[in-house]
Amino acid sequence: MLSAHFLVITGQYKLILYDNGRVYSWGVSSKGCLGLGHNVMQTKDQMQRIKFKNDEKDEFITEIKAGRSHVLALTKGGEIYAWGDNSHSQVGIINRIIHRSKKSKKDKDKDKNKNIIWSPNKVYPPCEVEDQHTYK
Repeated sequence: MLSAHFLVITGQYKLILYDNGRVYSWGVSSKGCLGLGHNVMQTKDQMQRIKFKNDEKDEFITEIKAGRSHVLALTKGGEIYAWGDNSHSQVGIINRIIHRSKKSKKDKDKDKNKNIIWSPNKVYPPCEVEDQHTYK
């Protein structure tokens, strides 16, 4: 029988990490924190598995952390995956500068989801795990 290893609860969405290294999410997030793919913003209170893939196999997740509108996951091998709002590069992808002040409201509305990473994205390079709480 599986047991929960870690649980993240926010006002809108929840994440659970089981002891088999799999992560599930449910709830509502317009910022991509569910990690379930492009424009998936709610799950109607049914848990759905977040998929972490490398070239060879499904990743074994050992730890998850959530910010206000982004999520990080650490694998057994020391790699980090991130997803959610990347408007300030908080999920590890350097954004180009978007000058919003000169755009019309319609153009601003089209751009509002451009900085959202909807699925786990591997952040390079992998970090070295020194111990359970210290990362290089």
